[in-house]
Amino acid sequence: MLTDQLRFRRHPDVAFRVIDGQAVIVVPATQSMHTLNEVGTFVWERCEGRTVDEIVGLLVEEFEVDDATARGDLETFARELGEKRMLVVE
Repeated sequence: MLTDQLRFRRHPDVAFRVIDGQAVIVVPATQSMHTLNEVGTFVWERCEGRTVDEIVGLLVEEFEVDDATARGDLETFARELGEKRMLVVE
């Protein structure tokens, strides 16, 4: 479970570009490429140094979801990207 004050950062070794509203991320360490959907791209663009609470607030405001849903989805997203060496949780 993510605590409110954890911060997210993009892994320093990844490269990305947003194309037509979707982030395309290249992970050299695993020689893989990933494409994020609209919500994933929204989080990706705003994760650099923000806390869990800050990102949850942005998600609630932008996508009109409740806090619990935003928090749960963010936790899943952060875990998956962390496992793929795309995101660092501090």
